[in-house]
Amino acid sequence: MVILFAFFLRGIFLVNVFPIFVGQDESRHYNTTQFLANSQVLDCRSENISQVKSDLSTYRYSEEIRELARVAQNSQTRGSYYDKVIFNKGLDGLGEVDFKSKKHSFKQESCPPDLAVNFLGWGGFSLYHWLAGGVEKFLSGKNLFVRYDFLRIFSVFLGVITLVLAYYIFKTVSFSTKESLLLTAIISFQPKLSIYFTNINYDVLLMPLWTGFIFLGLLILKNGWTLFRGVVIFLLFCLAVMTKATAFSLLGLLLFLLGKTIYFKFKTHFSGKRFFGIILLVAVFLIVLLYWFLGKLGLLAMFELKMFGSLGEYLSKSLPKIYGSSRDYWGVTSWSQNNLTLWYVRIIWLVELLAGMGLIFSFVGHRFFPGWQKKNVFNVKYFWFVFLALFSLQFGIRVADWKIFSLTGKLNLGTPGRYWFPNIIPHFILVGWGLKSLVNFIWREELRRGYFALILSLFLVLMICYWFYEVWDIIIPRYYL
Repeated sequence: MVILFAFFLRGIFLVNVFPIFVGQDESRHYNTTQFLANSQVLDCRSENISQVKSDLSTYRYSEEIRELARVAQNSQTRGSYYDKVIFNKGLDGLGEVDFKSKKHSFKQESCPPDLAVNFLGWGGFSLYHWLAGGVEKFLSGKNLFVRYDFLRIFSVFLGVITLVLAYYIFKTVSFSTKESLLLTAIISFQPKLSIYFTNINYDVLLMPLWTGFIFLGLLILKNGWTLFRGVVIFLLFCLAVMTKATAFSLLGLLLFLLGKTIYFKFKTHFSGKRFFGIILLVAVFLIVLLYWFLGKLGLLAMFELKMFGSLGEYLSKSLPKIYGSSRDYWGVTSWSQNNLTLWYVRIIWLVELLAGMGLIFSFVGHRFFPGWQKKNVFNVKYFWFVFLALFSLQFGIRVADWKIFSLTGKLNLGTPGRYWFPNIIPHFILVGWGLKSLVNFIWREELRRGYFALILSLFLVLMICYWFYEVWDIIIPRYYL
């Protein structure tokens, strides 16, 4: 409870630290929310308005959003990493009183409206936007500042749910209560993640749905299928896909769970040609299902020779950007000169490297230390499920990026580190297993647990220091000092 309460309080603090509309694509997501909240039929009075990227008051948004972007000096904070907000004396911001005193239209009067869409969602919109639109409608009598902050706080609440699921996932894969709490606390202080859970963005709903799917999947591997688990995991898959098309990557995990179960069930009851015949029929069914899904996603073009011809060029241009994606994932920022965020991340990379070595050693350690396998720190079936989760998301992200590249010749979509967040818990499972393997040479179990807990505690201290440094020395000075 302390971890969750601390995360929620820090989230509320960050909600008020970040100026309005500065979160990742927040203005577009809020515009979509407002559009759905008002059940609007388009009433366009102008078309193809030229948008200035650094000035939201020129965007194809409602009058209310554009006017608030002007009053909130959004062009000032977006124009340069070092521009500041101009303050007014007193409690009200510059132009705030005047903005609240006037009635601004919330209708989309410019075509086409700048909306965030999900063609796998209900009516072409994300499940997140429908839920947020309901909240927006419920608070329609309040001013925009209240409605906007409430939606940001809703995002923080979704972050709390994700942390609860993270704790139970760690427990499921055989970490002790203390170890699970430490790993959950480490994640709660991941700077970029805690910042992201203060944004108005459909990713904040995708993450708890994705994490819930991972939890159910691991629970099925541990205790088997039940009707309830089957219904819930399928429902989570559908809700996640309706939230963001990225969740289609979870299909690989669903097929893994079904395939593993079918294989062992039929292997027990059938043998020889009949067994392989059944496996062949199931394989054909899955291929047809995959073909249908790829058609829905518009990804059948990936099998065309033209697209394959661009694969080599795409890999040569995109793979070097993994370094930048990892920096973004861990929260490295360029908002001030000579800041220490990269040094913190380099230490984290070292921890990841040691964890990777530990994972490798957990598979080959028995060659050097007799009896090593008897002290294995994880179940192999969990390992492959977690590894497949990481692989599936990366594969899905890069196929989508490759598709855009094959059409434009440019990395217009990109693979920023924030796209990796749905898998942050599987990521930390592997890090935890790897670090635990490093102390596996100690024969006494109580000493192994003690040293592992010490390593996690030091990692937590590092993340706490990193979080406070980024917030107090980077973010707050960037906007206010």
